[in-house]
Amino acid sequence: MEYTCECGCYPTIIIPGIGDCKAFEVDEKGDRLRKAWPPDIDAAATKKLKNALIGPALRMMLFRRDMGFSKRAGEAIAEALDVLSSYPDGTFKHKIEVETYDGPLSELKEEDRKFIYRMLPFKPLADTIGEDHVFYFAFTPIGNTKDTVGRLRDFIKMAKKKSGHDKVNLGSAWGEPSPRRTLTPTGTTATSTAWSASCRRSTAPSLCQIL
Repeated sequence: MEYTCECGCYPTIIIPGIGDCKAFEVDEKGDRLRKAWPPDIDAAATKKLKNALIGPALRMMLFRRDMGFSKRAGEAIAEALDVLSSYPDGTFKHKIEVETYDGPLSELKEEDRKFIYRMLPFKPLADTIGEDHVFYFAFTPIGNTKDTVGRLRDFIKMAKKKSGHDKVNLGSAWGEPSPRRTLTPTGTTATSTAWSASCRRSTAPSLCQIL
């Protein structure tokens, strides 16, 4: 560690759920080609999708039967979201990279912080321990999870070094998405942090400490 922080609050690394990170298709040089997530279906793709479905939809309404609409709709949507397609072993068909954040929230651009808070509303946590003690570990849940684990180990080391602490908290946000879900601290001491999660649905964020 470059310095030791005596604030009394361990830093927290947020482990987001599926769909809580930005992802892009990239070429062999790593240059971005198009958005993978959140989906970005442009006007041309939308028009193509409508043209593909309007005929089957009209036939279905006219004859009061499916008339191939379900099959055509599935094919059209699969084509529109092809960038997210994967092989049976879980690896992406296209080269996909997640936008990562190699520092605490306090070092991120405003647009990145807004996106993160929109995905997971843990602002009360950041207000209490400081954005310089909150880190967001962006990753993709598809593909080689061993690589993700290796990245997380390195990320933990980085968080310890930048925050000046010898331990970090891992806050997972997996479960059903809920716009009312929040993660807030209920009290802090020099050696531990007690947490409570308020969640409209049954699945709440969980937290563990890494030595």
